[in-house]
Amino acid sequence: EINNGEEVVAEKCGNLNLVAEKEYYEKAAKTISVENKKLNLTGKDKLNAKEIYKYIVRDEDGNPVENVRILINSTFVGTTDINGSVSVKIENAGNYIISAKKECHDDSALFVEVTEFSLMSLWPWLLLLLLLLLLLLFFLWRRSKKSQESEGTPAGVMTPNKI
Repeated sequence: EINNGEEVVAEKCGNLNLVAEKEYYEKAAKTISVENKKLNLTGKDKLNAKEIYKYIVRDEDGNPVENVRILINSTFVGTTDINGSVSVKIENAGNYIISAKKECHDDSALFVEVTEFSLMSLWPWLLLLLLLLLLLLFFLWRRSKKSQESEGTPAGVMTPNKI
């Protein structure tokens, strides 16, 4: 709104009606459409249950967006800070939708898969570690055995020849 030469910016989105009036002039009016900015929610989409993960919300220009409502399966869990950041923890395994919502912005959502952390997921790494440990022990044992065999006959010792 402009009043007595001062501009007042409307904080609303959608269709806005602008009207200009002055004595002895014809009244002018125009409707303008204020477009929503798009939100972009980023973060991991494969999570372990009961662990904390950080998500960031930025606008279409890449700027962090503060006070964005974060929902998990439509349940409010928090709002973003001044850096557009929020921490999320999901307790149970399953598939979830994490969404970011703010007035005058287009929503953003991520589909995430949450699994229970278990030692079973570490089996391939544990087997590899065990194999490497066994190989190391084998080479140390072999080196030790060769060292003991070479100690049996001292170097430079001559045995007498019979004529």
